[in-house]
Amino acid sequence: MFDHKELIKYGVATSNRSNDILKRLNVLGFVENEDYLLLDIQQQVSSGTKHIKKYMLTPEAFFLVLQRARHIFFEPKIDDGLFKSITTTLSTLARCSLTIFQSIFNI
Repeated sequence: MFDHKELIKYGVATSNRSNDILKRLNVLGFVENEDYLLLDIQQQVSSGTKHIKKYMLTPEAFFLVLQRARHIFFEPKIDDGLFKSITTTLSTLARCSLTIFQSIFNI
């Protein structure tokens, strides 16, 4: 599993805000508990309890995010429904590519 902070490390995301990360995951058509886990971490601070949301991406989801960032450097100004359809298709193709890659190299 990959912490969503890795997306910043690789230059895919610029914000560490959980809302921004969730928007990106939704645009890609990712499903909670399938493509990523949402952890709600509680930390004690002097003023009380601080809640931190942490997204843990599966290796496949992380691969798809990196692949998309490599090929699409901007979000096109098109209808949201069409954009989601395109990204869903790209996600499906990337999953197929990953499955073929894994079967070829037995990983």
